[in-house]
Amino acid sequence: GGFSSGAMGDGLRRIDWDISKLPVFEKNFYMEHPAVSKRDEQHANEWRRDNEINVIGRGVPKPVMTFEEASMPEYVLKEVLKQGFTKPSPIQSQGW
Repeated sequence: GGFSSGAMGDGLRRIDWDISKLPVFEKNFYMEHPAVSKRDEQHANEWRRDNEINVIGRGVPKPVMTFEEASMPEYVLKEVLKQGFTKPSPIQSQGW
């Protein structure tokens, strides 16, 4: 075992981060889906209770029930669905 006499990372090559080839990513990307907006706060609170989710604070977003309601970029949604997931886990539902 052990390392050769060269420094770690000597064999790595520089990455060309051509920004024009990277997908656009918005830091503030949450947009409440119309189906989520239509759900009343009582329904959201009942769902949280049933799923043992506790939230604290003001303006807490209501949980999403489907990946489509998470309003993620289409290319991300496509990959999530391709993996065979049918719905978000409770923590994902509230976290998105």
